Amino acid sequence: MRVNPDDGQVYSRWEREERKKPKPLNEDGEEPEEDENAPKPLDEMALIHRSNDNELKIQEELQYYNSIERSSIEDLMLNLYDS
Repeated sequence: MRVNPDDGQVYSRWEREERKKPKPLNEDGEEPEEDENAPKPLDEMALIHRSNDNELKIQEELQYYNSIERSSIEDLMLNLYDS
């Protein structure tokens, strides 16, 4: 995930790759007209990593989930299937 520091918009890797793809040609083999509402390619150098996406933070979240929340969710799922 990357964020645009100007507006705070978050973009996934998939979104960034989709915006890089060339526009498909129309039936005449020409480039389509510019659509002013179409998403523009992103400036990868202007995007920054989110501070909560570092490896240490993710490991802490996974450890918390596995130690606390996972057992609660498993109990809930078992109760839903039993009823």
